[in-house]
Amino acid sequence: MRKIGSTSGHIAPIKLLMDAGLNPKTDFKTVMLDDKGVEA
Repeated sequence: MRKIGSTSGHIAPIKLLMDAGLNPKTDFKTVMLDDKGVEA
């Protein structure tokens, strides 16, 4: 993810994962990478 609270870089991706049936507290770990996400 990019920045906490960012619509396109945080909120929307979390919602997509939740809509797919995943629980963000137990099914995956969210890491805020800012602009380093592409490198990761």
